[in-house]
Amino acid sequence: MSQLDEARSEIEEKLIKKALEDEEFKQLLLTNPHGAIAEFDVNIPEDMEIKILEETAKTSYLVLPFVADELSDEALDLVAGGGCGCNGFLGQVKNDNQPSSFHEMT
Repeated sequence: MSQLDEARSEIEEKLIKKALEDEEFKQLLLTNPHGAIAEFDVNIPEDMEIKILEETAKTSYLVLPFVADELSDEALDLVAGGGCGCNGFLGQVKNDNQPSSFHEMT
């Protein structure tokens, strides 16, 4: 697993855990994903659409990842700067050391 995938997986795990433990956060995540994700110091560009789906007993989802033929200039800048990203979605994950990028589910 690449660093990009690890960063994404880590954030997704935290989001899911909090949503399962906190109904108010779950509703925020479903209605305002950018706002909910920002609580984890992850800034996602507003023009990036985020879809949060909740499975039911009779509905399951399979998400096919975005695969780019080549990196955008923005993605190249992040990689060159030591950031990371996943599946074509770039946001900033803030931490005490340095920013890294994060790709959200689409």
